[in-house]
Amino acid sequence: SSISSKRNKNSPSVDRIIPKKGYVPGNIIVVSMKANMIKSDATPDEIIKVGKFYKKLLEEMEDGSETD
Repeated sequence: SSISSKRNKNSPSVDRIIPKKGYVPGNIIVVSMKANMIKSDATPDEIIKVGKFYKKLLEEMEDGSETD
């Protein structure tokens, strides 16, 4: 079996902060595979928008103001 098949969403992953700069000192951070996958498919603004949407949705559900 390959190493990648043993990874899960919580496995550590090296991420480039600014992809164009590559894997150089000062431009890398260790994050979870899940965070890295989310970032690879979305812009920071898109991630924030999705987060705000779900935060609002959960708050409305907790308040009992959701509609059926």
